[in-house]
Amino acid sequence: MKNHFHPKLRGASCLLLLLALLPILTATFFTTSAEARVYSLTGGKSFAEGLGWSVAYSTKMDINGRPADVQVWSSPDRFFRSMAKLQDAWRARGIREGFVAGQEMGWGMVVEDDRLIRYLVINMEGRAGTVVYQTSQKIEDARASMKRKSVPQMEAVPTYPGAKPLSYLADKDSGMEVEVTETRAPVFQVVNWFDGQMDSLGWKNDVMAEGSRIYQKGQLRMYLGLKRGETGGTVISSVFKKSGVKTK
Repeated sequence: MKNHFHPKLRGASCLLLLLALLPILTATFFTTSAEARVYSLTGGKSFAEGLGWSVAYSTKMDINGRPADVQVWSSPDRFFRSMAKLQDAWRARGIREGFVAGQEMGWGMVVEDDRLIRYLVINMEGRAGTVVYQTSQKIEDARASMKRKSVPQMEAVPTYPGAKPLSYLADKDSGMEVEVTETRAPVFQVVNWFDGQMDSLGWKNDVMAEGSRIYQKGQLRMYLGLKRGETGGTVISSVFKKSGVKTK
């Protein structure tokens, strides 16, 4: 297992990092305490449990319009031990795989029959254990989901004018939508635009912090995350959900 971030995994890692947001944002911003408990799922015998890990979250999702199965696993093992166990388990099956690790995050891809399985492994800073995100898609769906759309897909809330879409995720179980776009406009300009637009549409700004907002309108909620792009401009993460919609 190499100890660096391989360039071929950059596109996949962006999608997986978005997947990592879903259970966290749902439990933190969009659920009551009763709803949050549905994310503490336990499954039967599975690949993860065979490694001594537990299933924390499971859902069906669309990634850029193509179906995917997503699971989040909780590992009591340290980061590099979790990475090694995951890679060794696939190698023992004689399956074609590739894993790379940084100091805090690791990535992996596995091809099994007609499916592409992708991993994001995160070191839990300050706490023992590791979180593992697995996304499984048919190979043709995975290839299609990596292609960017020409226009933003989220219709329930405004999108910044001229922003280019990067990824769109839809969690079928919870009804949550996530879209990431990018624009050349600076962060302050983008957040001011959203504040004005959401206010004019009757949304209340519940949380005002640097680089983030939480807007609410009745049962509808939107989380807005803004980050300066690597070459300037702004990366916009919009998360929309109707509160009270529970996962199965």
